[in-house]
Amino acid sequence: MEPPAGSLLLAQVSHDTIGTVLSFSAAALLYLVTEELLMEAHEVEEKSYFTLILFGGFLTFWCIQLLGQG
Repeated sequence: MEPPAGSLLLAQVSHDTIGTVLSFSAAALLYLVTEELLMEAHEVEEKSYFTLILFGGFLTFWCIQLLGQG
């Protein structure tokens, strides 16, 4: 069995190049997932309390993180 093409292409490159390729790959996957979630989110009727719950959760976890640093 032959090794994957990506393994052959990146076998002799520097760590910086591998980091760049992995960063690009992660960004591309995040874009695809976000795009799919946004398409599904627009199928559901928006309610104003959804936004409040989102920001409330964000602020809660932010406060927990700040309390843990002290």
